[in-house]
Amino acid sequence: MMGLCSSRAGRLAAFVLSAVVGLGGGVTAHADVFTLRVGSGHPGGAIVYATGMRDFLVPELRRRVAEETEHELRIIEGYA
Repeated sequence: MMGLCSSRAGRLAAFVLSAVVGLGGGVTAHADVFTLRVGSGHPGGAIVYATGMRDFLVPELRRRVAEETEHELRIIEGYA
């Protein structure tokens, strides 16, 4: 009984993987502007990880994308 369930799960996983690879394998990203949303349910300043995102992560992402790529990064920030 366990072999049958495992076999079905294995076949399903193989099918899903092949479908994803088949559909997305030849697609490349051509976007010039990428939009990211960064936020927290806590306010920046009061909570360490929210402050880290606001004061380090977002500026670092902007800096590195500007220096290392030809793309533009749009970041939408939302903190409580």
